[in-house]
Amino acid sequence: MILSDGRLHSSIYTLYNSSNQLVSAIDSQNRTVSIDYADPSCSGCTTISYPGTAGATRVIHVYSSPLASVLRPGFSIQPYRALFSQDTSDTGTFNPTVVSSIQYPDGSQCSFLYDSYAELSRVTLPTGGAIEYDYGDGNNGSSDGFQLSSDQTISFVYRRLQERREYSNGTTLSSRTHYTASYPGSTQTVDTEVTYTGATPLSQVVHTMNGTPLDTSAAAAFGCDAQYEGLETRTDYGLGPDLTTMRTYATQYQQEDSCFDNPQVQSQTTIYPQTNLQSAATFSYDEFNNIVDKKEDAFGSGAPGPLARETQIAYLWASDGAYGESNYPSTPISRCFPPHKQS
Repeated sequence: MILSDGRLHSSIYTLYNSSNQLVSAIDSQNRTVSIDYADPSCSGCTTISYPGTAGATRVIHVYSSPLASVLRPGFSIQPYRALFSQDTSDTGTFNPTVVSSIQYPDGSQCSFLYDSYAELSRVTLPTGGAIEYDYGDGNNGSSDGFQLSSDQTISFVYRRLQERREYSNGTTLSSRTHYTASYPGSTQTVDTEVTYTGATPLSQVVHTMNGTPLDTSAAAAFGCDAQYEGLETRTDYGLGPDLTTMRTYATQYQQEDSCFDNPQVQSQTTIYPQTNLQSAATFSYDEFNNIVDKKEDAFGSGAPGPLARETQIAYLWASDGAYGESNYPSTPISRCFPPHKQS
């Protein structure tokens, strides 16, 4: 697309095969990325080809294998009934095809191992390091994650990441992060991430979000509050062996217009609990969800201080309708910082 100021706005043209798989993408510089899902040169692996320096072709190879051949030690292929005890109708064995490795143009590669549920369980990096993942149910347990809604009419599976471990050379544990979840009042989800070096806690991040995935039928999908489901309202950062909270971000949201509209960040408050200092930023938007005004308050004791800076942003769509009509409404044209008197 040629913009009104003569600049070329990058566009991507895509092609799909009869199975609706992406096979080609061409950018505005006429560079083509091609995907072959059954390349005979690598016994039917998937290849992604793209131009490199001086037009030389670079190729990424993606290899796949049955789950049974890429299980992390300690796991085995299981029948559906063993994975999900509530499934009494399927007598087969769960053995899907999964990605086993990716080889990059320089010959280096990442390889992947899985657990019995085909969840990614170990990644071996080109450097020789490795990352492992453990999963369980949504209540921090080791069950299959099968859940029933509060009215007992809907069943679903809810599984979560519970631990992530890093191995610097593939075998030596360098750090691990443990994840737990809680659901205060059945209206919030609190996700706690604690990172350890050895057995000593190093840091903690606590994410508080609206809603809970444990009861999807009660998420009020047709209520005005459903739009806030999953939005993070508070983030707490802790440090040291006692995981003392050092910094908190609190976020408030607003409806763009009325019920079912896209929720927007109304304000973000930064809090330092150790000193009780607080600052805040508030936001206003245009009809394309662009921030047009941002007010930033100075730090204050126990509450945000006076206004310290205001940023106003104008967008090209307001003076050139073609930008909005062509789905490019977020191109800024100017920023200004009105002066303010301290009260």
